[in-house]
Amino acid sequence: MKTIAVVTLYFPDASVRENIAQLSLLVDKVALLDNTSEADNSNLFQNCAGVEYIAYRKNLGLSDAFNRYLCGLDENCYIVFFDQDSFCPDNLISQLKQDYLFCCGKLNKKGVLGSAYFEKNANRLALPKQKKEIADGIYQVKSVITSGMFTELDVLRQVGFWNAEIFLDMADWDLCWRVLQANLFCCLSRNAVLTHRLGNAVHRFLGMEIQEWAVVRIYYQIRDCLCLLNKKYSPLKFKIKFILMLTVIRL
Repeated sequence: MKTIAVVTLYFPDASVRENIAQLSLLVDKVALLDNTSEADNSNLFQNCAGVEYIAYRKNLGLSDAFNRYLCGLDENCYIVFFDQDSFCPDNLISQLKQDYLFCCGKLNKKGVLGSAYFEKNANRLALPKQKKEIADGIYQVKSVITSGMFTELDVLRQVGFWNAEIFLDMADWDLCWRVLQANLFCCLSRNAVLTHRLGNAVHRFLGMEIQEWAVVRIYYQIRDCLCLLNKKYSPLKFKIKFILMLTVIRL
């Protein structure tokens, strides 16, 4: 079964092209979904083999951009999602596939598997506090981030694809919670590590890590939090966290 990497773009530059060129060597196809308003950046990627570029010419948000592409696919395939600034190590895709198939056999069902990630702002490997180890370096978790998320098209179909109500930051949480609600698995692999950056910076205050975000990201976070507060499948713990986020307390 072929593997397709799906990447959303927003004002990409030459550094993004380097990431895509590397990624294209590791999968059967890379689908680039460009949310840059009134722009066509296809010239950046014209020499990248195995790349399909789609210019939406407006900012659809993460979920809608993904869905417009995914709903047009016919045959089941492996799907792995990335942000444009995520650099994919040589062994990442093969390790994700190996660990995904292990989880399918171990848990006797399909689902989603995320890679662990080294958070550049905090300068540390980011792992969730709440996790259950099912094998060396593989954990059952409540959610994984979008970049490095490995799954199958059939899984996304089963849960209704991405939630177009969620524009950006909370889309991965929403998807993972619906995956769990459908009695599928959500796992994370420490064997596959991606280098990733969350927000602009991390500040430490009274033992807490406080993320610094661009103003426009804060707007969408608030909007997405309000939406997820009304979802029955949103865990109570996260609803409390959303309320704290909406009152400008960052945990």
